Amino acid sequence: MPISVLWNSHTALTEENQSESDGHLQLLVKQFLPLTQSLRNYMTPQAILFDLDCTLIERRKSLHKYAERFIDDYRSQLDTHDVGSTAAFIIQADRGGYREEERYSEIASGLDWNSPPSPEEIKEHWWEFTPRDAVLMDDAVEVLDELQARRIRLGMVTNGSIRMQSKKIETLQIADYFRKIVISEQAGVDKPDPKIFRDALAGLDVAPEEAWFVGDHPEKDIMGAQRLGMRAFWMEGWQDWPDGLDVPHTTIRCLGDLLPFVPA
Repeated sequence: MPISVLWNSHTALTEENQSESDGHLQLLVKQFLPLTQSLRNYMTPQAILFDLDCTLIERRKSLHKYAERFIDDYRSQLDTHDVGSTAAFIIQADRGGYREEERYSEIASGLDWNSPPSPEEIKEHWWEFTPRDAVLMDDAVEVLDELQARRIRLGMVTNGSIRMQSKKIETLQIADYFRKIVISEQAGVDKPDPKIFRDALAGLDVAPEEAWFVGDHPEKDIMGAQRLGMRAFWMEGWQDWPDGLDVPHTTIRCLGDLLPFVPA
């Protein structure tokens, strides 16, 4: 066979192989580019959303403060005026904020009363004054300031009534940090319903994979956010993690633990 024919055959095979290689490369790029982008968003968020109670609010300190007011207001009806034991009982009855009606009955029957008020009266007192006694986590302001300085868009998603949650936010003077605040009564659904997260994300103009969520409740906060595609940070120390539930993406013990994950 003439050398020219061999050379032309070799060239054709080389060009065919190169074309096939280029096709494979383009396919790989097409497959892995979204993954690379998702990883970048996972590591560098455009937005971070927070739960309110037991995440931004230090609920135990808040209820200890409320216990002082409670004793003052019911002093003549209480036989015991010790703030420590009263606060411990109220915190136990509260169960992290997830026992709405049982809480008032337990306080009405469980404290050392000489003339106990009704559960309805305690409920009115609770709704009026616990928002006024809300206390921020120790490092909340420092963390929110730093995240703003790093140009992270901030949002809040909280279950509860507009009246109660809005008053807490007003007491804490933190509304200006957040571009979007969604309260479940306003949204018409509670966490972990995906709609409430989507409402917040839309207000921040970000996709789920571009956002992180920080919260304390395994199902309502963490699973709700993770199922939607957000990276979730579980604030441990408030709710036990249930057996059989998928592990959280990341676990933190305080808000300050979040900062090392956010690129400066």
